[in-house]
Amino acid sequence: MKDQKLSRLVVTDPRMAAVFTNPNQRRILLWFTGRARSAGEAAVALGMDLRRLHYHLGRMKTLGLMREVGQIRRAGRPIKLYRAAGDSFFISHEVVVKGFGDDLATELRSSLGEQVSRSGGGILFRATAAGSARGRIVRSRGETGSAFEAWRVLRLSALDLGTLQQELNAVLNKYQRRSNADGEIYLVHAAAAPRLTSLQAVDNST
Repeated sequence: MKDQKLSRLVVTDPRMAAVFTNPNQRRILLWFTGRARSAGEAAVALGMDLRRLHYHLGRMKTLGLMREVGQIRRAGRPIKLYRAAGDSFFISHEVVVKGFGDDLATELRSSLGEQVSRSGGGILFRATAAGSARGRIVRSRGETGSAFEAWRVLRLSALDLGTLQQELNAVLNKYQRRSNADGEIYLVHAAAAPRLTSLQAVDNST
């Protein structure tokens, strides 16, 4: 039987929206879009414990994000088939309790802190001729590092901001396409937003 194409689902319940702010739960739900699949298939494809996966599926069913759509008959207990309640989902920022990347941001900060604590290096600060502060990361001799962090405080026009966004997206997409199956998994984050403070200093570390 051909799978029916589902329309976009508009999420208005904060409890449903919370699923999309959790990277693990979001990944599970979106894996079940497009066609009916079993929990066993998902556990193998996503590298998850089957019992834990069943827990998430049950919660998503209760919220109305997941449906049980069929069974595969076999000796013993039949295999249940699941499918997401939509093929795509729209979540308004108004119903999101926390940001979509908050969990990843917390994980990133924790990992960066751990890498820094292992390093014997530090940051060298100095003042430029114009009086603004500059900082430079100094690594220990022989240290190659498995993480890095870079901040810039920039004065940008709307056009410059748009160009910066396009260029950053192009770089990130380039390395996403080059993803090495044997490489380590890294969290990479790029963002820009107006400063909320009235402080006008433009201090940068490099």
